[in-house]
Amino acid sequence: GDIVLLRLIMDVSWVHRLEGVIAALALVGACLLARRRGQGRGSNGSPSTVDSLSPNSLALLSADCGRALGGSGETGLEVDQCFSAFYVDGAVDPAAEIRRLSTVHPEYKLLPRALYQQCVANLALVCVDLLVVRRVAGLWEALLVRRGTQPLKGAWWFPGGRLFRGETFFTAAERKCEEETGLRCKAARVLAVWNTFFARSEWDSAMAEERRGTQTVNAVVLLPVPEQAGVPDSIALDPTSTEARGATLQEL
Repeated sequence: GDIVLLRLIMDVSWVHRLEGVIAALALVGACLLARRRGQGRGSNGSPSTVDSLSPNSLALLSADCGRALGGSGETGLEVDQCFSAFYVDGAVDPAAEIRRLSTVHPEYKLLPRALYQQCVANLALVCVDLLVVRRVAGLWEALLVRRGTQPLKGAWWFPGGRLFRGETFFTAAERKCEEETGLRCKAARVLAVWNTFFARSEWDSAMAEERRGTQTVNAVVLLPVPEQAGVPDSIALDPTSTEARGATLQEL
């Protein structure tokens, strides 16, 4: 049967794509090594700006973000591609199958509480973390939010959340950005993927001790804030966050 690959946003060369894959693999490997060595603290023992992440991991992420933002063009972006592969073997109408597979149905958005609790207890959840950036006094600044719920309640973290079935990393990131900050931004690049384990979750009260906590697989997506957006005045946080602030990529 036919295998149809739908390329989203724009087309890039195979060479560029291969370079991106190699860079991503190197970044993920370095992040994992940094996690093992750093355990969320720098060589001098000081905690990182984003709580619970190794400063080495954040330095690599910041460096990759800086490269992505340092390209040519009016926006200063070197736009990379976020690919989604749709395998529709033997389909009479591949385009119709792709539309069906990428449709987000309303029931995906608000799962029954008991069902979602079972998902948290038994599955690794797929999420997006958002690196929402803007230029301030010539420097790129990232948006951080203080979490109002578990996991990591009270910690500074990136906005983000769960991927719905039918979404790409880009569409999920753009939706979460608007939902959690009120900002309408276009996703530009997937910077990294990391695997996070949290000792606590919002669902712990109904779980046995050995099942408490949650695991998420997070794609880190870069979203530049449009020049006309009034940040921070236009930030409209949802109930999952209590406050917001900016941090330069160097501070991360």
